[in-house]
Amino acid sequence: MQERLEQIEERYEELSEQLSSRDRFPDQAAYTKAAKQHRALGDIVTIYREVKAMNEELAGAREMYDEADDDEMREMA
Repeated sequence: MQERLEQIEERYEELSEQLSSRDRFPDQAAYTKAAKQHRALGDIVTIYREVKAMNEELAGAREMYDEADDDEMREMA
């Protein structure tokens, strides 16, 4: 599942780059299709990025907890 989410994020970034330059699309229909796909992936990517950030924060807190010398530092972690 992680790999699939990374692929979705990568596709979202590709579409973002493409949409920034309308001359990359041969016609309005192709542009509209890409814009719809970009919007559809947007919510997924936003949530995925939030989860990644929380996981990074959790890993940092766990590391702080493991390295803490006293109970007060562990509680803070």
